[in-house]
Amino acid sequence: MRQDWEPEDLIEVWTLLEDDMKKVRNKSGTTRLGFALLLKFFEVEARFPESAKEVPAAAVEYVAQQVKVPAEAWMDYGWQSKAIQRHRGRFRIISPALMNVALHGMEEAAGVRCRLTGPRAGEPAVGSPTLIRYADDLVVLCHSHDEAQQVKERLARWLEPRGLAFNEDKTRIAHLDEGCDFLGFTVRRYHGMLLIKPSKASVRRIRARRTAEVLALRGQNAAAGSARLNPIIRGWAAYFRGVVSSGVFTSLDNHVWRLVYKWARHTHPNKPNGWVTSRYFGRFNESRQDRRVFGDREGGRCLTRFAWTRVVGHQLVINRTTTGWSALRTFRLLPPDRT
Repeated sequence: MRQDWEPEDLIEVWTLLEDDMKKVRNKSGTTRLGFALLLKFFEVEARFPESAKEVPAAAVEYVAQQVKVPAEAWMDYGWQSKAIQRHRGRFRIISPALMNVALHGMEEAAGVRCRLTGPRAGEPAVGSPTLIRYADDLVVLCHSHDEAQQVKERLARWLEPRGLAFNEDKTRIAHLDEGCDFLGFTVRRYHGMLLIKPSKASVRRIRARRTAEVLALRGQNAAAGSARLNPIIRGWAAYFRGVVSSGVFTSLDNHVWRLVYKWARHTHPNKPNGWVTSRYFGRFNESRQDRRVFGDREGGRCLTRFAWTRVVGHQLVINRTTTGWSALRTFRLLPPDRT
């Protein structure tokens, strides 16, 4: 963000409106000033500042006068506190909706054409690129490298008057055989067949989180472990159930089994392996023919397995903005981020 602001610009951009003042009314001191500055910075940049110094000093002074808090309090705002996490969470709720408004019409700018009549109305026209977008993350599927380059140039011109631009570090043109990661998925062609799978980065993150969660359970019982881990397993599996994920689910179940077995051995270091296995593992879920389920024999609660989530192919919505991945051949444009 630029640091030099004229008084007229400060009034136009950094003035707290009536709705803004309602949001800060129940806050005081440093928290009040910090929330107000995050709010206005987010409206201008559509992102959060990385540090207090990134917010222009003139803007800090101007907003501080409006909320009646000394400007020096901005430097005391807790960047690692729970308060700033709550504040950012409130802004993130509306961020996708705001981006949908700002980027409405991007499909037309990219040159997407759809069938207008007939039984296949809403599907992409022959030779048309396809754009898939979630908030400000998007991927464009094209038929050739040249077409991908042309689409990128058209979108760059379309974004410029809106004060937006591609993040060139995250924007690239890739071949379908090379594949790409998008929203936690890997889209790639394997031996001539297009497959969408959980990305390696997503799998690494869930493995790391599971490891950390199980380590934190030392000193607690099996029921507490299941209560803490089950929502994470169900949520992750539900997100990836619409793609080719059966093999990944099985691999993650094996990883979790090893983690909880080590936990059980650590909890009972003087007991033999057979005793530990019979106490914590068995057919806890009567609807499953699985005797390797981790659970609590006293309460009957057990640990959910990833593989219990049924993999169901995603049903594409036929409209002007959602079309089939496999209909396009080799190249696609992978855009990006705002500046």
